[in-house]
Amino acid sequence: MPIKVPNNIPAVQILSKENIFVMTDSRAVTQDIRPLKILILNIMPSKIDTETQLIRLLGNTPLQVEIEFLHPKTHISKNTSIEHILAFYKTFDDIKDKFYDGMIITGAPVELLDFCEVDYWEELCSILAWSETHVHSSLFICWAAQAALYHYYGIGKYKLDKKVFGVFSHVIENKQSLLFKGFDDGFMVPHSRMTQILRKDIEKEDNLVILASSDEAGIYAISSKNGRRLFITGHPEYDKDTLEKEYLRDKSKGIMISIPSNYYPYDDVTKKPAVTWRAHAYLLYSNWLNYFVYQTTPYDLKRLSEYAEKRNIDASIENKISKNHNAQQKVIKTENNKKYVILSASSNNVQSEKIFGDLYDNTLNPEMPVISTDYKSYDGIIRARKMVIGLLGYGVVGKGVFDLISKREDMEIKYVFDRNEISSLGNKLTHDIDDIINDDEIDTVIELIGGMEPARTYVERALNKGKNVVTANKKMMASHYSNLSSLAQDKDTMLCYTAAVGGAIPWIINLDRASRVDSVTQISGIVNGTTNYILSSMHSKKWSFEYALNQAQKLGYAESDPSSDIDGADICNKAILSANIAFGIDIKHEEVPVFGIRSVREEDIVNAEALGYQLKIYANAIKNGSDTSIWIEPVFIPRGSIEAGVQDNFNLVSYYTEVTGKESFYGQGAGRYPTASNVVQDCIDIIYGRKLLYNDSMTKANITNDIEYRYYVRCSKSDSFINSVAEKSESGYFITRPVSVRRMHEWAKKDNEKGNIFFASIRDG
Repeated sequence: MPIKVPNNIPAVQILSKENIFVMTDSRAVTQDIRPLKILILNIMPSKIDTETQLIRLLGNTPLQVEIEFLHPKTHISKNTSIEHILAFYKTFDDIKDKFYDGMIITGAPVELLDFCEVDYWEELCSILAWSETHVHSSLFICWAAQAALYHYYGIGKYKLDKKVFGVFSHVIENKQSLLFKGFDDGFMVPHSRMTQILRKDIEKEDNLVILASSDEAGIYAISSKNGRRLFITGHPEYDKDTLEKEYLRDKSKGIMISIPSNYYPYDDVTKKPAVTWRAHAYLLYSNWLNYFVYQTTPYDLKRLSEYAEKRNIDASIENKISKNHNAQQKVIKTENNKKYVILSASSNNVQSEKIFGDLYDNTLNPEMPVISTDYKSYDGIIRARKMVIGLLGYGVVGKGVFDLISKREDMEIKYVFDRNEISSLGNKLTHDIDDIINDDEIDTVIELIGGMEPARTYVERALNKGKNVVTANKKMMASHYSNLSSLAQDKDTMLCYTAAVGGAIPWIINLDRASRVDSVTQISGIVNGTTNYILSSMHSKKWSFEYALNQAQKLGYAESDPSSDIDGADICNKAILSANIAFGIDIKHEEVPVFGIRSVREEDIVNAEALGYQLKIYANAIKNGSDTSIWIEPVFIPRGSIEAGVQDNFNLVSYYTEVTGKESFYGQGAGRYPTASNVVQDCIDIIYGRKLLYNDSMTKANITNDIEYRYYVRCSKSDSFINSVAEKSESGYFITRPVSVRRMHEWAKKDNEKGNIFFASIRDG
């Protein structure tokens, strides 16, 4: 999706060369989409550089964003022309009556001054106060983070003995933070500052949570508990040469400055700096826009003032919650004579949805108990009782889910069903599934056994008992999507399965949302981390298939029996489930042709690179009227493409719609905590009544697979079919003319010569 900016701003020309779609004002007026409105208060001296950096990051998401720039009228910029300021910037007076989905306030080189000594401090305080009722979510960078912490919480800054200058390693402290969803265990961030905030000061403030930190650079990310204020002490937006420019500038002025840490290869300033933070910078801003802005902001921004008022609810409500802990649909009144309804968080039939309509206020953190509503008779709804969970399976993902839920206050696991003896679970462990199915206190079952049986039977029993179900079982959902979703509807329960495809990637939820208002026409991409790790390692490390597979098994990316991954069955399940949701059709496994990577060899990698491609394996599904094409096969992707750059166990999957075009989702597609995170998100959605869309009537799929591609084919000998379609013959392989997917897979299935055939479609478009 594009990012909308003022006409003629210099960033347009720069970013267009980077293939980032930037939409100007004149083009945007033709769009019938409500974009996210983002206000950027830019107080950096080199404003054009900062504009470009932030627009680049904000433009790398599927969301349409409209940006306005703000500058303090009480400050005259010395490094940016007045013509540029007048052309592209507004003052607070210009925007104070407007409302925004998000706001970013940049850093500023004033950190050694006391806050009150900054010439625009009073104006900044006015903007911060205004933002409480006019901005949904605010992101503060570097000095702005320190300034906002001081303004809101009275937390001071402290001068450092030595400047924090360079690129430093960081770790996530709060694993549940959506801001760092999809991040690696360790990640790099540039810093450049002479002051710091102290951990002890942050920990004293009940409304703040430390999200990430660095041993060298200190506290990196902080959030208010409702997620509306995010404080970032570093500069993830920095370009490759930003630190170098600062280093050379200070050096030329005779200022004593150390070489930026972890920046130049071997600390050799004659070498080009290495960029080690860009991918995580993109992900940070994408997560902010998605989870803290897009998914929670009201459609009518004028309601922000109303929400701000509701967040200041009388403290007496908390006392009344404890007195009505197990109440359901019980009306209470506060001292200010406002009426609230107490609802159990575990209401199986989501009564609030039936009675009160849209019951939840997306602007609040899921951990907050108060949920506002537009229902005319009540001022709000309070969910009082915890979700009580029965967990089926204590494997890799099950353990991750147990860990995450154990840290939450709005849900608890009563029993864990597993065949193994697990002493650490104590009396929570059960070997009898009936302990969970027949327990009326348990309102939600999380199924993480995997496979078809007994998982399907257990899920059906849970739904029939009126329990909500959360599952990451792609095989079961792909095979029984229609039956299980119909059963959930009949029993007025909720069935959630967003973790079944893509791990932590918000793929299913966004595919579901897109299909509600638009026609999804195509799905394609990398949806299996195991095979992507193998293929990317064969390219980058020149490993053999066998060695790469062995390493994947050692890292836990591949099972001891990797057949489901390398033969494409796992990808097939994900493709079928995605197509079920997107197209509303019932697809049988036997209708989907699958060709895996078991027979790939080093020579195929060499040939791909010689032809200018990177080898991947794709899930593909295309809807064209009443016809559907769906298949799994290796692909040759141009080496400079985004998809070709997806490395290790990461996924990148896209859908195409008639209105918005291509939207892509990137992140870790598997693993304990990435998948567990999406499972817990599904539980939160159940608590707050957020339903996936069930297709009321699934139509039988008409699978044609008549889509045509050129193919790379390696086989030990040619035959009549290959000779008839070959466009070019090289030593050891053929390039075909355009051939239908159906014909290619039929030939491969018939003549695979015990694994001596390998082919890949060539995707030049």
